[in-house]
Order: sequence, then C-alpha cells, then structure tokens
Amino acid sequence: MNGLVVTPSLSSLDGKTVVADGIVDPDRDLVSGSQITMSFNADSVSVDAGCNTFGGPASIADYELVVDVLASTQMTCDEALEEQDQWLTSFLGTRRRFERVNDDF
Repeated sequence: MNGLVVTPSLSSLDGKTVVADGIVDPDRDLVSGSQITMSFNADSVSVDAGCNTFGGPASIADYELVVDVLASTQMTCDEALEEQDQWLTSFLGTRRRFERVNDDF
C-alpha cells in the first residue's frame, strides 16, 4: 500500500527527531549497534551517527534537504564509527530528496 507522500517544510519539523537503525544503500551498512539520529529545528538540523554530533543551518527546497556547512564535535572514536560520520556528512551534503510518507513523524 502506498502512503500519502508530502514534502514538509523544515519549520513543520521543528522539535522532531528521527532515529534510523538501518539504511538503504547497497554499498554501506550501519556499524553494528549504531543508529543515526536526526533532530530538526525551524532552520537547522543536528545529526549523530554514533560518534560525533554535527549541526548547522538547513532548509528544504524542491523536495531536497539542503545542508551546507555542519559544525562538529571532535570526539575520537573507533575507525568504523569515524568512517560512518564521514559517510553521513557526505550523504547530507548531496541534497537528498526528502519526503514524509503518511504521518510517520
């Protein structure tokens, strides 16, 4: 069954947090036991993939999440989590299509 697909405004996500314990990427899996947490404010996003926390200005334009420059904590983690951090920041920098299916969050 297909759900209703809606492209939200960032302000409509203000205060919402999404947690993912898996991703759909044929070239990557999440590090075992880790998850991605993404929290939204009216004009910014904060993300954590198990090591450092990244945050910065964001918007939604033409169905895409636009994240330009993210500030980061500088924790030292094991190599797999550090690589996951690098993957996540690269992923977010590619203007990913952003859709909300049904009213899941």
